[in-house]
Amino acid sequence: MLNDFITLGAGLIILALTSILFWSALPTASGPRWFVGTFYETAIALVIVCGLVLGLGALVAGILPIVWSQ
Repeated sequence: MLNDFITLGAGLIILALTSILFWSALPTASGPRWFVGTFYETAIALVIVCGLVLGLGALVAGILPIVWSQ
């Protein structure tokens, strides 16, 4: 049961960090971010997508055993 809560917490933390990264990558009023048009643009996009998938997967993997055990 404790492992399920740890997985759930890890999923929430990963989703929070991914959301912060996504929010900081959005364009500002002064224009696009410095990494647009460079190699880092692809890398940052991949990190955001992988973080979203990993966070949602951990969230579901933590919630399902808790719900099914009742």
